[in-house]
Amino acid sequence: SRMAELSREQLGAMILEGSEASAAFVETLDDEDLASPIALGDYRMPKAELVAQIWIHHQIAHAYEASYRWPL
Repeated sequence: SRMAELSREQLGAMILEGSEASAAFVETLDDEDLASPIALGDYRMPKAELVAQIWIHHQIAHAYEASYRWPL
């Protein structure tokens, strides 16, 4: 696969680029909308908290997958 052929430096640059793109997207989100509550069953949280948790856990999942597939 293409990813297996990349160097450690290239993989690191791709991870950083993805993180920066995500951060740039989050900056475009409306503060008022992010403060609105989201209900997950009986649990309520601000939409911003949900976005942050998805963003963080998504990155962690990719890091684990990458470290398994391509040990550095």
